[in-house]
Amino acid sequence: MNRIGARTCIKIVADGLRKKHGREMIFSELRSLGIPEPFVTDTYLTIESGLKNGVNAAVTEGLSTKGYKRGESELFDTAFDEGFRAFKNQVRIIWIRRFAIGLGIATALVSLVYLLKRSM
Repeated sequence: MNRIGARTCIKIVADGLRKKHGREMIFSELRSLGIPEPFVTDTYLTIESGLKNGVNAAVTEGLSTKGYKRGESELFDTAFDEGFRAFKNQVRIIWIRRFAIGLGIATALVSLVYLLKRSM
């Protein structure tokens, strides 16, 4: 499977897992890409395993990757990297939101104190 095909398959499986689509729906989308029927289940399981292991590695900061060796499966490696990256991006977004909310609250409090002092 070429790099572009692998990324497309990973995106389909990741979106399907995120939206809680059933396996059959994800399988049909993989079949529509032209993946032969005997390889659909193996492709799905490889990608699912790679995504989940990538997320686990991001959560544990690499501690859960001891049994994993890069290069055994290019599809697994790409899915692993995608799971790792997706989790790290979500964590970053959460921290940015928290910072923005905190900054908004602080700005509102400073403005309120300023207005109260000015009206006295």
